[in-house]
Amino acid sequence: MADLLARQLASRRELSRAELLDQWQDGFAGLVRALAATAPGTRIPWYGPPMGAASFATARLMEYWAHGQDVADAMHVEGAPTARLRHICHLGQRRHRADTGLVATGAAADDWLDVAQCFAGPPGAGRARRATSS
Repeated sequence: MADLLARQLASRRELSRAELLDQWQDGFAGLVRALAATAPGTRIPWYGPPMGAASFATARLMEYWAHGQDVADAMHVEGAPTARLRHICHLGQRRHRADTGLVATGAAADDWLDVAQCFAGPPGAGRARRATSS
């Protein structure tokens, strides 16, 4: 997989912004067509366990949002959450729960917020809480 990613980066490094955007849009359109044509019950292989087309699409949406959020965090840009994030929330959160306004109702929900993660596989250490400024 590392070789594939290195080749993709190398092949796109010299593209203009417009050319790169065109490639992304073409790739997205191709993904939508492929997922729409996927037979019900088909499992799509990925880094974690194989998943159905709807879950695969939701996971890709989560990745776009999560990595975009990484960039926004690095640039200290705050976005306004919308109801469209419900698809992301279905998979898990990206931030430390103490850095959010999430409120858990009930012990099970409270426990879930401590272990929620975006990626398949065993839980890791999770994202550290942001440093607070005093």
